Amino acid sequence: MNATTLTCMYGDTTLQQKQLFDRFNVEPAYIRYFATGRLELHISDYDNIQESGPMIYEFPYIGKKNLHANL
Repeated sequence: MNATTLTCMYGDTTLQQKQLFDRFNVEPAYIRYFATGRLELHISDYDNIQESGPMIYEFPYIGKKNLHANL
């Protein structure tokens, strides 16, 4: 279950909000990555806990694209 979603909050907003973002020279966006997470706790030689399930990582990016960053 690995999927990545890039959302540009700047493009999905009202004109009034865009004007505010422009005033601060930012174009907010975020990326969301879905994965399966796993956690193991080794409490003692006889007591261990293992869990796994879906996880969501979200990374905000507030700045503007840097065309010189080669990313």
